[in-house]
Amino acid sequence: MFLISSSMEYAQLESLLTSTTAKDMWDKLSQIHEQKSVTNKLLLTQKFIEYRMGANDSVVSHVAKVQNLARQLADVGENLSEVTVMAKILGSLTSKFSIFQTKWDSVDPERQNLASLQERLIKKEAKLNAESDAEGVFYTGKSRNSKKDKDQPHKSDKIDKNQGQWKKIYSVISAKRRDILRVNVGRNQRIIVQTSRQKVIRIFRPRAGERFVQNAL
Repeated sequence: MFLISSSMEYAQLESLLTSTTAKDMWDKLSQIHEQKSVTNKLLLTQKFIEYRMGANDSVVSHVAKVQNLARQLADVGENLSEVTVMAKILGSLTSKFSIFQTKWDSVDPERQNLASLQERLIKKEAKLNAESDAEGVFYTGKSRNSKKDKDQPHKSDKIDKNQGQWKKIYSVISAKRRDILRVNVGRNQRIIVQTSRQKVIRIFRPRAGERFVQNAL
């Protein structure tokens, strides 16, 4: 009894205070150890079942986590087959690998092993990352082009050069109608465009008799 108690901490001895023989102490220790082992095995099994790949996890990290959980279960006597480990790796992947799972089913069963699975997953991950980067470049370019287009003048406000003299086509905003007024404008003649909300006066100084278009949008 002395040999057993001397190698234990006080917290562990509390459950053995009522023991009168060395055998009694050993039986209680064995029972406690078995209970802890069963509880630990249940917790590890639950952890293994509930595990899912994180959104920011790499394939290498994901596979390593599953293998580590399987190893912990093996340490408490719950050995998992390679097929079970592969099934867990596949079943806990993120949604972006959904197509891969279907393709893996078409692989020759003789080549369906853990090393092959990890290799194929790494290649698939690299391909997905490349596609994501390319898509990001596309949208960045599209956004820049959109901004560039916004910076360009509206076609109704553009300046055109005709026979060496600049002329501008003005736009008048109207909430209720769209009119196009075609007029022959003389030098310094005023054009008054009346809309439902505002009156706009534009003064043109073209050559006499030139033809301009006044747009009311």
